[in-house]
Amino acid sequence: MAARPSVSSVPMRGRRNLALAARLHKEVALATERAEAANAAFHALMRDIPSNVPHPDGSQRLHNASRELTVARQAMMEATLRLNDFLNH
Repeated sequence: MAARPSVSSVPMRGRRNLALAARLHKEVALATERAEAANAAFHALMRDIPSNVPHPDGSQRLHNASRELTVARQAMMEATLRLNDFLNH
């Protein structure tokens, strides 16, 4: 098995690329966690509505949870596209 090159043996540009790839992977992971949390919150709110018709005061909570889920999914998609663009170009 070949030994992995040390960081000092990787050219500076390569180190920057590795650092950028790691950062993009982290952004995807964080965005995915946020989307999963928003999804769980939305579904928990929906389970709290027995007839699937929210109370008047709950309508805004449902709207807010739905909006957060939409925003979180969009952020996850954008992070994934950035990583994909980086890896393919």
